[in-house]
Amino acid sequence: MCRLFRFDNGSAYFHEDDREGLVRVAFLALHSHYQDFATEGFCALAAKPPVLYVSAAARPGFGLHLCTQLRLPMSCLCTVPCNTVFGSQHQMDIASFERLVADDEEAGRVPLLLLANAGTPAAGHTDKFVRLSEICSQHGIWLHVEGVTLATLVLGFVPSAMLAAVKSDSMTLTPGIWLGLPATPAVTLYRHDDPSLALAAGLVSSRPADRLRPLPLWLSLQQLGNSAILQCIRLATQLSQNLLDKLKLLPNIKISVHDEVDCPVVVFKVVLSEQNLPGAAVVEVSDLQQRESELQDSFNRWLCSELQKAVPASGLSEVELDDDGLCLRFSPLVTAAALDTSNADVDSLCEALSARVPTMLLSWRLRTALRHTALSAPPLAYLEERCWAGLGALRYEVSGQEFHPSDQQVELEKFNQKLGQKLKSLLPDIPLTFGPKAGGRLDCVYIGMVTEELDMAALMQTIVETGQEVEESSRVGCFPLLFVFI
Repeated sequence: MCRLFRFDNGSAYFHEDDREGLVRVAFLALHSHYQDFATEGFCALAAKPPVLYVSAAARPGFGLHLCTQLRLPMSCLCTVPCNTVFGSQHQMDIASFERLVADDEEAGRVPLLLLANAGTPAAGHTDKFVRLSEICSQHGIWLHVEGVTLATLVLGFVPSAMLAAVKSDSMTLTPGIWLGLPATPAVTLYRHDDPSLALAAGLVSSRPADRLRPLPLWLSLQQLGNSAILQCIRLATQLSQNLLDKLKLLPNIKISVHDEVDCPVVVFKVVLSEQNLPGAAVVEVSDLQQRESELQDSFNRWLCSELQKAVPASGLSEVELDDDGLCLRFSPLVTAAALDTSNADVDSLCEALSARVPTMLLSWRLRTALRHTALSAPPLAYLEERCWAGLGALRYEVSGQEFHPSDQQVELEKFNQKLGQKLKSLLPDIPLTFGPKAGGRLDCVYIGMVTEELDMAALMQTIVETGQEVEESSRVGCFPLLFVFI
């Protein structure tokens, strides 16, 4: 493993939970900095408490898990912010990290460990290891690296910015995921000169069960051979680059990517433009931006679902980013080996994407048109359902009928479901959803994505006339019951 991933003079610790390796090397760092830690425990840390630095882009809850396993208070955890002005907003802010370290040292605390990312969990961006390695060496901080981009260290050419990761004190690898090998352990490679401290930290064990843990991985790697391992990793990077090149040629696509080459993660979304809304002059700009952001998330969520159905071998998934909202993530190092993804699947993915973007743009524009038209077409009411990807939701307000307050909502739901059934037969070319299948409100009819231009005035007239027919038939149906009652 050390030879494959260029980690010279290292040792390996194999573990089932991919977080366990970091916990063990953190114990190793504690034993190295505090000579009495093995005998006095937390009392040895009281005078100069340690500080664990975790990037804000790290896995959610990772810092809490680390402190819990180390039996340290949360005051020992320091979250390092990401860039806000220059560079990727998913990379650790180097200047902020330096200030935090200086402040902790001035306050009498011990900067102990830094967790950096070679491919953040969400966007796949990589921290600046050259500078981080220099700072950690200067202050005696243990540098630990994790992330999917570490897999590219096996390739013949590795960018210098990524190659600096091998200078870290430890790194956690998940070759089972990258190579499609089930039931194989994760591996943490580390460097340390004192075997007794590694034993105290739990990185070395004489138990037969622990010593046999790497056996499935060893057998799998022997079966694959060096050339097959390189081919698997190289294919994943080629798939990402292929998709990235194709996305750059498509309109309305925003790609979240950083400067380094061979990044095995591609994150993108379709960007839609909002039309002017009625009443915009009296509505706060922030509210309009929030509405547009939520609607775009809903449209991109629909797109992800459609692409997953069209090309299941792509392994496409959703991801929420603070700056970009909901995006689509293509991470072949995590999915390609298990799904047998090929370049043909990437081509099919781009074809499916190209076919659906016009539908999204048309539906986005008609959604605003539907809202405008519904305002002048009583008794229809347009409902702002931001979680619905499509033209929106319409509710027919029943007039002339007095319902008991406790029954009003139920009767309104029944009426609009009857209206939806009637409209579905009259308008077979328009995607209509109603009732429990819509997954939202029951008192309205949802209009989904459309693939061709619609005459909104004619559509509103058809819905109103159909609603009046259903309303009239409902009244007629009540007369025999009323007659018998009298």
